[in-house]
Amino acid sequence: MLPHTEHEREPCPFGFIKDADGSCDKTYASLNPESYNAFRVCCLAFGVVMVAFCLAKLRAISRVGGKYQTIVRRPVMSVSSSSSSGGGAQKSAGSGIQKVTYWLLVLASLSFVARAVDPWGYMGILSYVASTVISDTCTACIYSVLILAVSLWARVVVAPKNLANFEYPIQAFRVLGFIFTWVIFVGIVPVSVFWISHDVYHSVHTLIQFSMAPFLLAIIAFMGLVFGVQIHRRLKEIRRSQEATLDVARRRVAARQALLDLTKPPVVKSESQEDGASVLPLDLDTKEGIDAAAKLPSKSSRILKMLCFLQAVSLIVIGLQIYQLIDFIDNGCTMKAEWACAIGDPCHMQMKFPYFHAAQMFGIIVIFWAFRKTRQEAPPQPMLSPDSVLLDVENADLQTRHVRHMTM
Repeated sequence: MLPHTEHEREPCPFGFIKDADGSCDKTYASLNPESYNAFRVCCLAFGVVMVAFCLAKLRAISRVGGKYQTIVRRPVMSVSSSSSSGGGAQKSAGSGIQKVTYWLLVLASLSFVARAVDPWGYMGILSYVASTVISDTCTACIYSVLILAVSLWARVVVAPKNLANFEYPIQAFRVLGFIFTWVIFVGIVPVSVFWISHDVYHSVHTLIQFSMAPFLLAIIAFMGLVFGVQIHRRLKEIRRSQEATLDVARRRVAARQALLDLTKPPVVKSESQEDGASVLPLDLDTKEGIDAAAKLPSKSSRILKMLCFLQAVSLIVIGLQIYQLIDFIDNGCTMKAEWACAIGDPCHMQMKFPYFHAAQMFGIIVIFWAFRKTRQEAPPQPMLSPDSVLLDVENADLQTRHVRHMTM
């Protein structure tokens, strides 16, 4: 009888419910099969759609990037060999950030496709460690994109002459951010379950992970807020300066046109557009040049919208992580409901709303929107000032021109 008693006390694997006879055939998902299957379908649909969108975007970036390389190679090579070699290294950096971002989004979206098999491990198909690592990989990808964005904004804010002094701190922040992110979200769970606790239900990974992750995200969000606000303020100054310059240029062109009308021979009254065909598109001495230069970002700053969305996602995720941590501690650092089902106590597992998964979906969509713009034509010459790099950043235009400005 003793072996039978010990068998009855042995908990079922995660995802299974112990029956009265001691068998572990019933799963958590069997308690709410319709809701769980709907959740799986949503994960699969979202993952497939976002993978398709991200791959299409990567293809567009590569195609436009190839055209850009062809256009700028000859002018750069004509300056000097040293500048051309430096420019070649920099030309791949700007588009490289955008490519890395979308590859991370591809990986994050693929995690939804993979977790659609068994999102929470409630069907017993995927183990708890496997389902958790798949989900946490998506979170790590989102954190990594935020780290890339903050490091880019930091480079933009720093004056070009001081960039050499801040280059190593910025790189250190990026590297350390990546290390902490992937260790926290990918390394802690298997180490805690297999080598520390030897038990999923009493594993301390929740305590470790959700006490470190909010702190890391708070640092990233705060730095992004600081640098983003500085860029937003600088953009407002650039707009005011450009609008004032364009206003003066318009008046000058209007006065010149009035003078030409007074001195023009009455016999010739042609308004042919061919006369201005040789004028440079950004020449502020012509109406065409002024109209081309007047294509400024809208008054509602794009960078400000990005900040609002990213800060909102960060606050929601931090709140969910802190709530999860407090709930885990309140239950005695035990998965209370899962443990009750595993040992044969009354099982009250319910299909809760997947808050973390929804936050991940929202984060992927926001990042895709923030980095979606790609230059569709040859890059123009600087419009009015070298600060046009900030206009590129606001438009999420991560091609090479702004990197060249930052490193000059």
